[in-house]
Amino acid sequence: MTTQPSPNFSASTTSPAPPPSRGRKLYILGSAGTLVGAGLIWLSLSSELAATGRRIAALDAERADLLERRAVVLTAFAAATDPRALERAAVRQGFGPGVAVEYLGVAPAVIASQSRPETAPDTPLAIMRTAAGAAGADAIAATGPDMPAMLLSAGVAAPALADERPSNAVGGEDAGR
Repeated sequence: MTTQPSPNFSASTTSPAPPPSRGRKLYILGSAGTLVGAGLIWLSLSSELAATGRRIAALDAERADLLERRAVVLTAFAAATDPRALERAAVRQGFGPGVAVEYLGVAPAVIASQSRPETAPDTPLAIMRTAAGAAGADAIAATGPDMPAMLLSAGVAAPALADERPSNAVGGEDAGR
């Protein structure tokens, strides 16, 4: 009895698969490069997110510490400014409780006079007048200097308001006011 080959098995040899074309090679290479690039971007982003999470945790801890310190300071301030404790301390020092509030009426006074008082040559006012006259600010030398503006321009004083500028400094637009 002779065996016959099965129909699914072919005795003939098949030819090898053709080599991939150049376009297919570039497609595979491009896909691999894209996957590698996406992986690197993902690693970079996850690293950055982890670092940001650590920074947020550190800032939350610092915020909690600051809130705790603020609560301690506010408690100390409330204890220091407690009206009952202040009144007891005043009584211990010999002061009596206040009877009533008494308001004093104060009329506005003229601060800068137009007359020029005579001063000794070594006083600050005389020195400032001499300096203003030497600088060519005769109007200031005649009416007296604008002391706040001079202090602001010298950097000795700070403006009272954030938007206030020292525009009325010596020789400025509002000098002689």
